[in-house]
Amino acid sequence: MTKEKEVKILAINGSYRGGKGYTAFLLDKLRQGVAGAGGEWETVVLAGQKINRCLSCGTCNRADHYLRCVFEEKDDVKAIFAKMAAADLIVFATHVYVFAMSALIKTILERLYSTGCAPGRPPRPQRRPFRRARP
Repeated sequence: MTKEKEVKILAINGSYRGGKGYTAFLLDKLRQGVAGAGGEWETVVLAGQKINRCLSCGTCNRADHYLRCVFEEKDDVKAIFAKMAAADLIVFATHVYVFAMSALIKTILERLYSTGCAPGRPPRPQRRPFRRARP
């Protein structure tokens, strides 16, 4: 008989109410279902984390700092990304304000740019030797 792998699910709660609102209520219902099926569940409440917004400074594109954000050691995003990388499934849960996701979720998604995992990110340019233009 083969042993099935336990599924790791990470829930990202993007509600400003944290563990008190309907977002947390619905995530708890999902957690109960996952626990009943034998899965592993973890919730990260973004309202309780220190998350700096992306400055669009471009430092993560420089060769000397490639794919590392200037805030890497100054907030909680690196730890959140490590949990995301270890998960088999990620649930993004947010309320809807003005037809969009919460700023907490948007901020964490924008910070993905510095990891190289963001959609639309250009690949790292290949270094070519400097050549002078011929007159």
